[in-house]
Amino acid sequence: MKIVDRIVSALLSLAVIPVAIFVPMLHWVYQIMGYDIVNSLLGGNLTEAGDTGITEDNYSLYALYNQLKSFGVDFKGMLSGNTEINAAAEPIIPYIKMTAVFLIVALLIALVTGIVSAVSNAKKTQMILSACGIGSLIGMMISFNKFASPIVSGNITLGSLFDIPFVSFITKMHALNLSTAWVFMVMLFAALILWSLSYILTGDKENTIKKQGKKS
Repeated sequence: MKIVDRIVSALLSLAVIPVAIFVPMLHWVYQIMGYDIVNSLLGGNLTEAGDTGITEDNYSLYALYNQLKSFGVDFKGMLSGNTEINAAAEPIIPYIKMTAVFLIVALLIALVTGIVSAVSNAKKTQMILSACGIGSLIGMMISFNKFASPIVSGNITLGSLFDIPFVSFITKMHALNLSTAWVFMVMLFAALILWSLSYILTGDKENTIKKQGKKS
């Protein structure tokens, strides 16, 4: 039973890492500017008549990285500080960094929790680490919402953020939220807490039965 418990606990915590990378993390709703005018002039031949060009997309961090890289975004330069940040994007840079830090902390917690789960039955430690993981994800959401708000309001455009000018002219952001991956990560940490708690309660019950058996 202990071996099965360790395997399940380790899988629950370590699953947070691939979920964060490959499951859709971002959900946005954007509008292609002028699409409705062009569509109406063409008699609705692009799609249905009256289509305003509003589109919803979900992107994983892996897919977003590849997409931005194809647009020429220099991630190495940004991380090293060699690429100058657009002045228009400076107000939200601290929130972007905070979002990234909270995410990295959550992933590190998941890794540490997975190791602890695999090598020991320290259930209270697992529960504390999982709670810290959830706290880090909540911090990530708060930071993300603070940097997403001016983008959705139009005060800062995606084009200015990544220095891709044409994006600002053809798209308007209507919504930008954390998506499925964030929810799954919270659920995995919560599931580990519940699993550990049930193990503790079950163990206490078994110990009580054994003690009663010895007394009789």
